[in-house]
Parts: sequence; C-alpha cells; structure tokens
Amino acid sequence: MSGSGLSRINEVVSITNATASAMTFTFFQYSDFDLGGPGGDTVAIGTDTFGRFNEALQTSGPIRLAESQVTPGADRAEANLFPFTITSLDDATVTTLSNVLAAGPGDATWAFQWNFTIAAGGSVGISKIKDIQIPEPSSLALMTLGVLACGIYRRQKAARG
Repeated sequence: MSGSGLSRINEVVSITNATASAMTFTFFQYSDFDLGGPGGDTVAIGTDTFGRFNEALQTSGPIRLAESQVTPGADRAEANLFPFTITSLDDATVTTLSNVLAAGPGDATWAFQWNFTIAAGGSVGISKIKDIQIPEPSSLALMTLGVLACGIYRRQKAARG
C-alpha cells in the first residue's frame, strides 16, 4: 500500500472466562477519532446479512476511517456526537447502545456492543480490520490550492462590485 495513503490495522480481541461457571459478559468498543480536526466528521454504521453490526465508516472530507469485517458482528451499535455515548458508558448505570446508525457532521463518535455467554473455561474472539485513507500530500495540496483560489476569486469579484 506504499504511496496509496491507505493504512490497515488487523485487530483481534480474545475474552476468556477463567471461572468454573458460565459468565454473561458485555463488551464495548468506543471510537472517537477527529479525522480532519474537531467538528467535521460524519459516521455511518452498517449491518451484515444477519442484521448484526459489522462496519463503521467515519469521514471528514477526503479522509476516511473504516472499521469493517467485524466478526462476529456486534449485537448493538451507536453513532452519536461527543460526549453523549461516552457519558452513558462512563456513568454508574447499565448501558445499552441505541442502534442509531448515523451522526454528524460534528465531533462524531461510534460504539459497538457485544453480549456473550461464555462457558466455564471458554473464550470468545472478535476480529476486525481498520482502514484509514488519507490523500497523498500532493492531492491534498491541490485541493487546498483550489479552495484558496475560489476564495480569492470571490473576494476579487465582490470588491469589483
């Protein structure tokens, strides 16, 4: 992927029940990325063919972060603006994510929730892939120059009357 502006992270989470009896376990993943600086991100969450939440796409202009191929898909998900989701995760009450699937533009965040019953001595795993796409500097510079040129043109046009 050299020179593509694309980076990939493969992530595996393993949860083991080290007790002698089955355990009900809820696992949350919370994500708060400021891709293009604070305030300009949007998030969309998608589902697999079984209706489980298996992808989140966060964008800010030409910059994008995708979490995809989440296996198993999450039971619940939430897209929201900061600080609503993290506040509900940090309080003293039981949290159940809202299944709202889009947020933004703004300081958009997202979360997944898995609910497991893990057998005594058993384990469960979650695997996922994160992709982040950032335009190469020359493309980003050309886009910036284009925006600046439009701004200068508008100012000159307004000054002429």
